This record gives sequence, C-alpha cells and structure tokens, in this order.
Amino acid sequence: MKVWLIVLVLSFSSISFANEANVKSSVISADLDVCKFKMNNLYGGDYEVDKEEVPALLFYSKVIKPNSRRPIEVDLKFRCVDPADAQTFANFSGGKMTDKGWVMSLDPDVAADTSMHNTFYVLKGKNWEGPAISQDVTNGEEEDRTRGFGFCIPHGSAALCGGGNVAYLNDLNGSALKEVIKMVETIEFVEGGSKV
Repeated sequence: MKVWLIVLVLSFSSISFANEANVKSSVISADLDVCKFKMNNLYGGDYEVDKEEVPALLFYSKVIKPNSRRPIEVDLKFRCVDPADAQTFANFSGGKMTDKGWVMSLDPDVAADTSMHNTFYVLKGKNWEGPAISQDVTNGEEEDRTRGFGFCIPHGSAALCGGGNVAYLNDLNGSALKEVIKMVETIEFVEGGSKV
C-alpha cells in the first residue's frame, strides 16, 4: 500500500512539473519607438504593446510558477527611455557605469535600508550588458509584501527599462526572479526602430 501511494504521489509530482516545464516558447516582437526588440516568450505569457502611452509600453503577464505555495502573477512593464542618462539607470536598475563596468549606484544622501535586501545584477544579452536590481518592499501589509525586479538595457542614446514583482516575501521558494532574468537576457535589439 505504501509503495502505491509513493508511486501515485511521484506520478502527480512529475505531471505537475511537466506542465510547468512544457510551455511552448514563442518570440515577442516589440517596437517601442527607438527600442525595437525581440524577446523569447519562454513561459507563454500574455503581452501587449500600448502605443497610446507616452512612452510606448510593453506589458507582459504570466504566473510563471503556478505550483508554488503562493503563486505570483509576474506583471512586467517595459518602456524605452530616450534619451537615457545616468539618473535613468539609477532610477530603474540601481546601476551606474564606471570604468570597471556596471556597479550598484549608491545615493550618499539616502541611508541604506538593509531590510530591503537589495541585490545587484549585471545582465548580459546579445551584444548588450545592463544593470538590474531586486529589492524587497518593506512597508504595507506583511502578507502582501513582494520582491521587485528592475532593469535597464542601454541601446544607443536610449535604454530599454522595465520591471515588476517576482515573488511574495512569504514564499521566496516560489520566486520567479531567475526565470525573469533568463527571459530578459534573451532580448535582442533589431534594426529599424523609429522615433514617433
């Protein structure tokens, strides 16, 4: 009896894992003014380009880890900032460019809040490198607190910036941070971006 129960549990586990892993990948093509790019839709999420917004936006939405204890709907917002300056990169990604590459931008006028667990990343894609940061929301109802992720990818005088929430703090095992980074790093800029 115990053997059948274990086999049954293992069967359900492998079916649910297979359902998470076997999402068909597609390619998202987006023209956000001077930031024209394509990105692999690794998790089969819904997306929409809103050219009515200024700047134009790409919205991406998907529950990437539906089998986690507390699934989070990852809602990413992408925008093209042109021109992009040092403040753009600091605001969206917490990064700044130095002669040694991208580093975390520290504002000397703001006291560090270690409870936010700021973590800095250097993302690498096809012919680009850009800063990113994850940080925790430390105010509001504890049950609703999340870990956010933001990034900025330089593209000529512009930058493709974006981000969104990737986990609930009370279920970090269900975090989609690694999956979002993996998807963002598939971004490839294509020729023919046009100014509106």
